[in-house]
Amino acid sequence: MAELRNIADSSETGQIVLIEDSTEASGRLLLQYCAHASSARSAHLHVASHDLPPQAWRKQLPSTNTARLHVYDGYSDPLGWTSRQPLCCADGLEGTVLRCDSASELETTLLSSIEPCSGRSVVVIDSLSALLRYHSVAWCCQLLKKLARLEQPSAGGDAGANGGVRVLVLVHSDLHSDTTMALLHHVANTIVSLTEAPSSTGQQVKKFSARIAAQDTALMCELLHRRTSGKITKETSLVAVSASTFQLHSAVFSAEEELQALQASSSSAPDPTANLTFNLRLTNQEKEARSNVVLPYTQVRSKRDRSVTAGPASGQLSAAGGGQIFYQPDDADDFDEEDPDDDLDI
Repeated sequence: MAELRNIADSSETGQIVLIEDSTEASGRLLLQYCAHASSARSAHLHVASHDLPPQAWRKQLPSTNTARLHVYDGYSDPLGWTSRQPLCCADGLEGTVLRCDSASELETTLLSSIEPCSGRSVVVIDSLSALLRYHSVAWCCQLLKKLARLEQPSAGGDAGANGGVRVLVLVHSDLHSDTTMALLHHVANTIVSLTEAPSSTGQQVKKFSARIAAQDTALMCELLHRRTSGKITKETSLVAVSASTFQLHSAVFSAEEELQALQASSSSAPDPTANLTFNLRLTNQEKEARSNVVLPYTQVRSKRDRSVTAGPASGQLSAAGGGQIFYQPDDADDFDEEDPDDDLDI
């Protein structure tokens, strides 16, 4: 639980945080929570909005200082087919809003806007799946690396004092192949995979659902974090983000504990064979009587163990435990007395 919250609230620069979601488990609230936490620490927030209009992001971040909010509109006209007029405050938005009609224009605009910003900067890409529709995964990986390695001046003007840029990326994993996701995993420092929470019959899910609001959805979160020292941290937890208050609720999920709880509940369940009018089990005496029954077409062991006691002098071999074949010809049997090989000169 602490690891996920530390990463979400972290101000560490030069990091790429990849949030994977799907149709069943949306990760946009977690992305917005991370952006909200970054804006609360007086960081410049650069939002590349491709899945939502810029108005939606401006409404989701009401407490953000408008001077530190930069929204890049890739939603209204992603390919530049209708208009190339830049957005302005007349659209009901505050802060810097730029229209990006192509991915290459987004790269140029982002790099040119981030460099002069003094202090920390956080780039939010919502979502990378929109860019992957028109560009290769190699181009997207290079863009993420360029943003993460971009050096910024501090508030005092020292170049590179704040290190790189923190990049928060949302990607819809169910829209892409395993090869594409593997390449994105290679460049990311932190991977947050969101899936549906297990069945509500689990004890841990019940306890966690009781802690959150009824309108909030509990999700299963698998976290993999690569530290700069080389240490890798893995964590599985239940998470839920409140859409109204932007509060993160999380609890560590233990698969072993869940299995033990399920086994205990199954062992304490009533026996369905307890109140039957007939008996499905055998007593020890009944089992012994069943083992002594001689099955049909089976010889008794004493007869089967009879052996030929004549010695080798009589031309007979001892065949203890052997079998014999008895054949009685039928009256209707047709015997051919002719030699089939009579015409051969042997």
